[in-house]
Amino acid sequence: MTEKSPRRRGPLKKCSAEFVQLVNNVPNDDLPREIDYLRRHDTALRRIMDTVEMPDRLAENLLLFIRQNGGTLSKRRRQNEFKSLSDKEVKDLEEIVRDAFDGYDETPRIEEA
Repeated sequence: MTEKSPRRRGPLKKCSAEFVQLVNNVPNDDLPREIDYLRRHDTALRRIMDTVEMPDRLAENLLLFIRQNGGTLSKRRRQNEFKSLSDKEVKDLEEIVRDAFDGYDETPRIEEA
């Protein structure tokens, strides 16, 4: 096995050190936000499943669709995937999702250099 020349090792060490620094900083910046999101998501999903009986995947989709549409289930989704839900159930589920994510900042934080 041949040893690498010192010229090649220098830049690689610098790149590796920068990568390690980047990886070490990510949890400090993003972890609290991720934990907050997951807590809210789990709360909403649990309340959805307590309100109506549906497969887990469908409940996940419902949560996603309501969030993507600003807190309401779109008319198209309502008439297709969720046509078995009553109007009252839809209103209740929308409220559950809005409550769970109330105060959550959707905008990712961007660090100033």
